[in-house]
Amino acid sequence: MLQGRPYGGVALLWKARISNSVTAVNIDSKRACGVKLTLANKQTVLILSLHLPTDNRSTTQVDNDFEECVNAVEQCIEQQSCDLLIIGGDLNVDLQRHTANLDYTYVGP
Repeated sequence: MLQGRPYGGVALLWKARISNSVTAVNIDSKRACGVKLTLANKQTVLILSLHLPTDNRSTTQVDNDFEECVNAVEQCIEQQSCDLLIIGGDLNVDLQRHTANLDYTYVGP
């Protein structure tokens, strides 16, 4: 048994009894992993776990690792046909801070 999370790793766990309803999805990033869960009503849920790099606090420069991870996640979402989307993990973001990383990802009012 592995205890703790290795450096930069991410994981999603589920009970073995629902394994027939879970399909791993490919994300081209070591900082993200995902599965597609098919519910009893045939709806699909894309579940992603992210470990984004720490905000570099720059107002002009987006961190390269951050940009690569966000782009890989965006590509995964576009490729997967799903009814619902859940994103969790360690997003390393402070929504009160106005940095290039936040401006790069924030889509709001």
